[in-house]
Amino acid sequence: MEKEINITLEDWDHECGDGCCTMYGTEISVNGEKCENQYAGDSVEESLKFVLDKLGIKYKIIVK
Repeated sequence: MEKEINITLEDWDHECGDGCCTMYGTEISVNGEKCENQYAGDSVEESLKFVLDKLGIKYKIIVK
């Protein structure tokens, strides 16, 4: 039986105190363990690396 993996993508946003700027992104976690890099969820490559590392899968990502 295959184990179910929970991958959570959670959008976040933050507006600075004077309202002149807004930051936003996506947090990613695997089985409840959040990625320390809060911006990894905004990059397909970083997201894949995080998920595959957490799952212990050997991989090679080729970017063209």
